[in-house]
Amino acid sequence: MRYLGIIILLIVLSSACRSDKCTRTFSKDFGSSILPAWEKQTDMNLAYRKNDTLISLFKSAVKDSISLFERELFLKDVSNLKELDSYKFDSLIVVEVNSSGERYRNIKYLVISCNEETSVIKFQLNQGQWDHIHDHKVKTSKMNEAVKLLMDRTDTTIYWGNSITDLVAVSKFRSNNDISVEVFGTLSEKQYNALGIMEK
Repeated sequence: MRYLGIIILLIVLSSACRSDKCTRTFSKDFGSSILPAWEKQTDMNLAYRKNDTLISLFKSAVKDSISLFERELFLKDVSNLKELDSYKFDSLIVVEVNSSGERYRNIKYLVISCNEETSVIKFQLNQGQWDHIHDHKVKTSKMNEAVKLLMDRTDTTIYWGNSITDLVAVSKFRSNNDISVEVFGTLSEKQYNALGIMEK
């Protein structure tokens, strides 16, 4: 019995240690102050990829004072949702999708992970404000695999995109404004299918 008690104690302590890692919050790590670094990393990724079409699109947007991803407004609207601070996480990814078609849509997914569980919170731009649409949970391992596939540029076959208004950006937020951004104007079929996990 004594050994059983020790084993149970170790399990509890191990679980507590894992939970302690999820200490980040939106109010602390996702405020308006991150915007300059976020935009800068986006521009750096465009320059690195040397995609003339995307570079021209973003330069035209700056010239015409157009925000392609509406990030400033998004950060403002999200900051007003105090319930988001109920989420504690150790990993934050933002997936942004601008898609054409029958109706142009701006969508953002907050992908927040804590240990083995990931929450996906969907927002959509609607008449000048970002509305919370829905959220769901998936296993972190499944989400990590999907993000890995989404970031894989080896297959250059175009399955989705290639319109000037089609954009996908994947931003990984670490602490202290350490941000990495990947921007896509087209997706392969595997990438597009990986993106589908955001909706399930």
